[in-house]
Amino acid sequence: MIITGTLHEDQYTFMIITGTLHEDQYTFMIITGTLHEDQYTFMIVTGTLHEDQYTFMIIAGTLHEDQYTFMIITGTLHEDQYTFMIIAGTLHEDQYTFMIITGTLHEDQYTFMIITGTLHEDQYTFMIITGTLHEDQYTFMIITGTLHEDQYTFMIITGTLHEDQYTFFIKSRSFPFRMRNVSDKSCRRNQNTHFVLSNIFFGFENRAVYEIM
Repeated sequence: MIITGTLHEDQYTFMIITGTLHEDQYTFMIITGTLHEDQYTFMIVTGTLHEDQYTFMIIAGTLHEDQYTFMIITGTLHEDQYTFMIIAGTLHEDQYTFMIITGTLHEDQYTFMIITGTLHEDQYTFMIITGTLHEDQYTFMIITGTLHEDQYTFMIITGTLHEDQYTFFIKSRSFPFRMRNVSDKSCRRNQNTHFVLSNIFFGFENRAVYEIM
């Protein structure tokens, strides 16, 4: 284990490195951090190498006044398959924003998913993107939505690109979203929250299917 540190005026920096070698497995961890006035930054890196598989994780974060930002990256490389995940987020006053990215590369197929979201006061917005690339075909799906007070709106887009043909589908819908607290004899101690969807089948809805040759 190796530990280093530096103290300079109002800034403190440190680094910790540890590692283990056992037969055919090697494991390590690196931790670094900086404290400067009212800002703290850190990073943690861990990894394992075992036979033909390598796994790692990186965690980084910053705390500054009333804002906290972080990122987590994980990955695995095993033979001809590589898998990874990235998680990032920011918390600032009454707003929280996040993003999640996952992906897998296996032989000639690549699959990914991206999720983003923002929560601000009484409004929540999200987006989900998924896709697959296999040989000469690409398939994707995009879902977006917004929940604001008592209204929920979403849109779904799916598509396939195969050789010289492109097909996609678009669907959107908006309907009232009502939430109320209900208590009865069976739940006097704890009030259950019930979600009531009004006009879910008769609300605003758009659908479209397109095919391009």
